[in-house]
Amino acid sequence: HTSVFIQKIITIAEWGQPPHHYKHFSSSFDIPIYNYFDYIQAWNHAFLFQNIGDRHSWFFCFDKTFNAKQIIPYWLEDWWTFYGPNKDILPPSVEEALYTDESNTEEIPFCLIMISFFIHCNLSWIMYWDDTVEETPRILPTLYRQY
Repeated sequence: HTSVFIQKIITIAEWGQPPHHYKHFSSSFDIPIYNYFDYIQAWNHAFLFQNIGDRHSWFFCFDKTFNAKQIIPYWLEDWWTFYGPNKDILPPSVEEALYTDESNTEEIPFCLIMISFFIHCNLSWIMYWDDTVEETPRILPTLYRQY
């Protein structure tokens, strides 16, 4: 597995310039520049790696240096839907705490409540995915990812 310690999530305000303007990498790369949209895409694509044996997994947690009061960008909701944990993995006592937290929160999407809960409780999760091809009559085969 690979361990991922999330230290910070850069918001568009923290980017410090218009999101379509480019920044330069501090190290040399084939493409030496990137913008805020590339940054978001990196979050969405970096964890699609799978080894030859289809046995790679990712251990995620928010680092102890993560600022629990930081603004969570809305694009992270989409990311969380794919890479974040499902509430079904939580032990009953933790799930009960999550629902208590939810009932004491303003009306915001449940996904953001979960993100906030995992940050504040310093919870971690493991993400593993596998691909499968599903053949449907008269339709082209479709590639699906299973979590």
